Amino acid sequence: MEWGSKMDMLLQMQEQGQEPPALRDKPKLLDRLQWYFECFYELTGDRGYTQGYPLGLSTRQIYDYWSIFGLYNFDDFYSKIKLIDQIWLQKTREKSDKESKAKQTPKGSAPPRLQSG
Repeated sequence: MEWGSKMDMLLQMQEQGQEPPALRDKPKLLDRLQWYFECFYELTGDRGYTQGYPLGLSTRQIYDYWSIFGLYNFDDFYSKIKLIDQIWLQKTREKSDKESKAKQTPKGSAPPRLQSG
């Protein structure tokens, strides 16, 4: 899920004869699941945000997408999209929290000293 923004650069490196470890070691997604990820990425553009954090996709958003495209088996579609969304939200929050902590700790600075009494 973190490959999107870096994929173009990695593919350019590959075209130039380099094999980036990130591409070589990239997890392979089963063909039958690829379609769900494509739907998820289309849906995620309609996502809401609050206080800088993304909100989960709503049942209405997923249902509307499902019905507009005339897809079959809503329960299956919904469960897979919600699972992908939950994982995406967790990874996004972890990345954001990590970046926030990195900004709060100046590089090269020593930890604060404890002062005794």
